[in-house]
Amino acid sequence: MDTTGKQSLRVVRVMQVSFVIAGLLFILTTVRIPSRVGSPPPPGIEIAISIAALLCVAAGFMVPKFLSLAALQNQRSGPASPVQKWFTRCILSLAFFDACNVFAVALHFLGAHARVVELLFAVGMLTLIFWKPGTPPSLDQGSVTT
Repeated sequence: MDTTGKQSLRVVRVMQVSFVIAGLLFILTTVRIPSRVGSPPPPGIEIAISIAALLCVAAGFMVPKFLSLAALQNQRSGPASPVQKWFTRCILSLAFFDACNVFAVALHFLGAHARVVELLFAVGMLTLIFWKPGTPPSLDQGSVTT
C-alpha cells in the first residue's frame, strides 16, 4: 500500500474532525453571544442568505467532482498527482460544508429567526459529520474502510 495515500486519508479525517469542532464552536458562540439587533432582517435577505448557505452544501458535494484542478499544476513541480487532486477535492468539500455554518453565524448576528439559524447549523453539522472522503486513488478499495 502507498503510505502517501494512508497519510492523506489520515490528514483528511483529522481535518474533518477539526471542522466539526469549529462548527461546534460556532454554535457555542451563537448561544453565548446574543444578537443585539432590534429587528430581524427583511425576509428577502434572510431567504437569500439561507439559499446561499444551502447552495454551499450542494456545492460541497458537486463542485469538487467537476472542478479541474489546474491550480495544482505548478510549472516548477510538474502536474499534480491523483492523491493531491483527491486531497484538494476533500478540503474543498469541507470548506463548502463549513461555509453553511458561517452563514448561520452571520444570520444569527443579523437577528434572523432562530429556527432558520438552527436549521442551517443542523444541515452544516450533519454534512460535516456524515461526509465520507472516499479512498485515495493510490489505495486499494478493499484495504481501507471509510
